[in-house]
Amino acid sequence: MVQVKKAAEDVLKHYSNETGADVHIYRLPGVFGKWCKPHYNSVVATFCYEISHDKEIEIHDANKNLELVYIDDVVDHFVDSLKQKKTKKTCYYHINQTFNTTVGNLADKLYEIKNMRKSLIIPDLSDRLTKYLYTTYLSYLDKDNFSYDLPAHQDERGKLIELIKSHQAGQIFMSTSREGIIRGNHYHHTKVEKFCVIKGTANIQLRKVDSDELITYTVSDQNIKMVDIPPGFTHSIENVTDDDIIVLFWANELF
Repeated sequence: MVQVKKAAEDVLKHYSNETGADVHIYRLPGVFGKWCKPHYNSVVATFCYEISHDKEIEIHDANKNLELVYIDDVVDHFVDSLKQKKTKKTCYYHINQTFNTTVGNLADKLYEIKNMRKSLIIPDLSDRLTKYLYTTYLSYLDKDNFSYDLPAHQDERGKLIELIKSHQAGQIFMSTSREGIIRGNHYHHTKVEKFCVIKGTANIQLRKVDSDELITYTVSDQNIKMVDIPPGFTHSIENVTDDDIIVLFWANELF
């Protein structure tokens, strides 16, 4: 296969020398991205398919180095090359946006992505390789496997459901509260929270721990607002309607 590829390069270089045509030759590392065929020539595609379908993957050398490049970066580079005049006296070009990892680290990242549905902890998507692997992994899910259940904690007050957790960005969760129910009445030294009532009407009351002054915000789904909960303030939320309320929360720390 290597000899065939080299022969093709030589044909292109000869054509460029004879005609002056602008020829760009790329020797690409492991290209990965959505819809790549598994069990062919991409370990990322094979691992994504196997892991997303609850199958065992085979790793012969976890420490083997991998150089990877994302398909969108490849296409963007090709398009930019078409738009630019040739400035180098060479036919060989390379793509700078590549990633170096190992087979073992690749598998670990993909299992972390798969397990997010149970842990609810989304990986650090500010890391470009992780972000690209995450979106690639999702493309291998079967069409009946796009949704997943969320654990609900329920008592006489209503439900609390955790949605998304992140070591970098905290977590998002929601609760329902029955008529007249008051939740909270505690404070945090450092944790920061935001409350948003998305169904019904509620009174959010805050009090600085060294003060008797009560601060009340009446919020409802008729005028959606976000309420900041500063540290050092006791806070509670009371359902003042005759139906369940639904409240969306964000906290900068995980439970």
